[in-house]
Amino acid sequence: MKNTVEADLTHDIVAVNLTADSLAFVNMLIDDGTQGDSLTNDLDVNATIRDLVDAIYQVFAGATVTAVRDAGTGLVTAITLTPVADSVKYKRFKDMETHCTNAINKFNRLAGYKHVIEF
Repeated sequence: MKNTVEADLTHDIVAVNLTADSLAFVNMLIDDGTQGDSLTNDLDVNATIRDLVDAIYQVFAGATVTAVRDAGTGLVTAITLTPVADSVKYKRFKDMETHCTNAINKFNRLAGYKHVIEF
């Protein structure tokens, strides 16, 4: 698979098999985690979770997380993130997100509708 946004509607789209529960979960993440531009209909990561997405990339790149939980509910009430300095892997996640977002938006513009599932 190419890592570019040079795409047309006959290339670079793959089929993915998911269970019904997995698809419902992914769709919930997509619906709540992305936002569309009202003028162009392009998508991007929802601004309300942008910092959290970046923090997740940092954790995947090796950062450590310390969480404080409410004793009664068990819900996380505070998080401390200790990032890895100068993380190449974090940058790769950010670059992949940019490439993926650009490719999705390009495909959808070419198709004239939302042909590609959005993340």
